[in-house]
Amino acid sequence: MTNYCQNRLTINGSPGEIEAFAQSCLSVHDDLFQLDFEKILPTPTVVKGLYRSVESRLGGPGRLALSAGEVGMEALRRAPLAPVGGSVKPFSVLDHERAKAVGIKSYDDLCVWLRNNDPAALELGRRCLAAQDACGVCFEGDWMAVKWGCAPERIEYEQADLRETSYVANFVSAWSAPEGISREIARRHPGLTIRFAALEEGNDYTFLLTSENGVVNEERPAVSDEFIDELEGAGEVAGRSELEKSYYWQSAVLEPQPMRHIRHWWSEARLKRALAQYPVYRPPHQGIEMDMSEAQARENFAFFLAQKAGRVEGLARFLASFGVSLDFTDTTKGALDEWIATYAGFLYVREEGSSFMTHDPEWDGARLGLNVILDLAIFLGNFAIHESPGLRWDMDTVMQSGRTRTDHRFQRPVLAAAAPLLAFPHDIVDETHQICHSLCEHSYMWKRAMFQYGSRDLARNFATKTLRHLYLCARDDFETANSERAKETYFFDQS
Repeated sequence: MTNYCQNRLTINGSPGEIEAFAQSCLSVHDDLFQLDFEKILPTPTVVKGLYRSVESRLGGPGRLALSAGEVGMEALRRAPLAPVGGSVKPFSVLDHERAKAVGIKSYDDLCVWLRNNDPAALELGRRCLAAQDACGVCFEGDWMAVKWGCAPERIEYEQADLRETSYVANFVSAWSAPEGISREIARRHPGLTIRFAALEEGNDYTFLLTSENGVVNEERPAVSDEFIDELEGAGEVAGRSELEKSYYWQSAVLEPQPMRHIRHWWSEARLKRALAQYPVYRPPHQGIEMDMSEAQARENFAFFLAQKAGRVEGLARFLASFGVSLDFTDTTKGALDEWIATYAGFLYVREEGSSFMTHDPEWDGARLGLNVILDLAIFLGNFAIHESPGLRWDMDTVMQSGRTRTDHRFQRPVLAAAAPLLAFPHDIVDETHQICHSLCEHSYMWKRAMFQYGSRDLARNFATKTLRHLYLCARDDFETANSERAKETYFFDQS
C-alpha cells in the first residue's frame, strides 16, 4: 500500500499575474520552479525549532521514549495533554512505567525530577505552551501538518514548468497534499485560474481545489479511473509516466550488482551452484496482470494452479541439497527461517523494471532465483491453507474504484478466505519477493540499503512469522495479528 500522494497543480493567468505569483510563491531548486512554502505561509518564529521528536531524559529509548516538549508542557500545566483529535483518552506522564520506576507520583514530584535531571524539558515545554498561545500549535511539525498539509522536505517534483502565462507542477508528497498552500495561493492571487488535484490511493485520500475569477471551490472526488488519469496522464500505456513505462511496460534490464559483504560470499556461491538446473516458470502471457484482459489473467492463473504442485516438488529437491525438508511442521518453519535469512537475498536480481511482475524477460540465466522466490511463496501459501482450511488460492479481482490499472497485485494469485475477512486477499507472492529484495539490499558491503522491509526479527523468522500472521487472520483475530505485525514494521540494518 502506497503512502505517497500524487499532486498536480495547473495555473493560468496573464503575464503580470503569473509573474506576481512566481515572485511570491516560487523558488528555484534543482533547476525547477518549486513551491516555496515559507514564502506562501511563513512558519511563525515562535514555533520554529520546536520538535516533538526531542526525547526527555525521563523516558528510555524505543517504546519507553517520551517527548521532552510534551513532558515539559504536562508538568507546567499539571494536567495531561489533550490527544490529537480528542478521540483517545489522554495519557499522563504519571502513568508511564519509567515515571513510576523513579518514584514520580504527582506533578510536584515530576517538576522536582525535571528541575534536577532534565531542565531542558521544562524550558522546551514553556516554549511549546507559548507557541500554542500565539499560533494554536505546539510544534513546528504540527504547523506543517495543520497549516500546510505536508512537509516540503518530503516532496519530490516530477515537473515544475513556469511559462509566461502558466505554471504546471507534478509532484509527490508524503501521506497527504499541501491543501493549505493551495488555499493560500488562491486567496492571494484571485485573478489566476487554478486547478489543484491530489490523490493518495492507499487511504482513498483525494482533494480538488479550483479557483476562477476569485471563486474557490473544494471537494473530495471519488477515486475513479478518470481522476487517476488526471493525476497520471492519459491513462493508457502511452500516457503513463515515464517511470511506469520503464518499470512495468518495457522489458526489464539487469543492473550491475554491487559488491556483497565478504561474509556472504560463500553462501552466494553455494546458492548459484545449486540454481544451475532449476526449472523455469513460463506462464502463457507475459506482462503485468493488472494491464491484461481478464481472459488472459485467468489463463495465467489456471496455469499457476496446474503448475503449483510440480513447482513445490522442484523446490523440495532444491532445498534438500541444503538439508531442508519440506513438510507442514514447525521443524520446516524453523529450517525455512534459517534458509531464507541466509540465502534468499541472493535470489533477487537488480534491474531497471520488474521481470518478477512481468516475466519479461523470462526467469532464466541470471534470473533463475526468481523461480525459487515464487515457489517459496507457493509452499508458504500451501502451508497456510493446511493450517487454515478456510483459505484457498484465488485470483485477486477486488474491483475497488481506481485500482484496476494502478495496483500491481490486481489479477495475480493470492490467498483468499471462504468467508469475508479483513486481511484477505493476501498477496504472499509479493510479500516473499519483498523480503528477498530487502535481504539483498542489506547484503552489500559499501552500498547503503535503498529498500527495507520489516524488522531484523522478521527477516530472521520470515516463514514462522508470516504463517503465524495468516493463521490469526484466518481466524478473524485481526487485532492480535495486526498488533504482532506492527512490531515487525521497524526497518532493520544488518550492517
